[in-house]
Amino acid sequence: MAYKTNTSGEYVLITFSRFSHFIIASIWRPSDGFTQPNNKQKDPDQELPWNTPFNMTMPKVLLAAPFFPLTYAFIAYTGYVTIFMFGGCDGFYFEFCVHISSLFQSLQEETRAIFRPFEEYLKLTPAQCARLELQLRGLIIRQNSVFELISFFRKRYTVITLAHFVSAALVIGFSICNLLTVGNNGLGALLYVAYTVAALSQLLVYCYGGTLVAESSFELSRVAASCPWSLGAPRQRRVILLLILRSQRAPTMAVPFFSPSLNTFASILQTSGSIIALAKSFQ
Repeated sequence: MAYKTNTSGEYVLITFSRFSHFIIASIWRPSDGFTQPNNKQKDPDQELPWNTPFNMTMPKVLLAAPFFPLTYAFIAYTGYVTIFMFGGCDGFYFEFCVHISSLFQSLQEETRAIFRPFEEYLKLTPAQCARLELQLRGLIIRQNSVFELISFFRKRYTVITLAHFVSAALVIGFSICNLLTVGNNGLGALLYVAYTVAALSQLLVYCYGGTLVAESSFELSRVAASCPWSLGAPRQRRVILLLILRSQRAPTMAVPFFSPSLNTFASILQTSGSIIALAKSFQ
């Protein structure tokens, strides 16, 4: 009997199960601590090596039997998930911002298409005004749906975005401090510069994504204002004016204390440069 996965819950469950099996299969590989080469005879006096997937210091009790298999699986699983989580989290945020920008661009093209048949008219008939109002109302409904989607995503990503900015600020601060104090040699300076560039790159992804969302909404208001909306009756004019006003109140990916945008990123760079110059003046 064929098994059918006809519900979204079953599909999600199967997907996550396969992902978990893939992770476990990738981390649970034989190591030097479990296997010995076949062509070498095991020395009974030789201590069995217990190697971890990452170079880290652990309590000795966790690196011996019977806890070593659990320690190995825990270190590998948390390490791999952490590495791929940061890239996936930032990538998903930026992909969502690009998707929202594309939705606003589609609304811009739809606005142009609505007014394109009336470009040669001097005045619209009542039937044309009614059809125009119906199309504009559908456009506003889709615009409100995009705004609701942005609000839904922003609430889910508030803690993540705030944590990214706080962690990046700490990395930049400690890197600059160490660069000015102990990073006098070439290798140390290069290491701290790499940390700073990595943190700034992470902030740039979030700030550029927030700018894409805001500018796309502003562009919709400019497109609507450039269309021949004055041909309609006062009722249709009010509808298009509401569309313009709603677009000018651009949505943001704001979190507590700040809003990710290129202006925010520029302020971060200016503040960092000022702190470096001030610290250099005291040396």
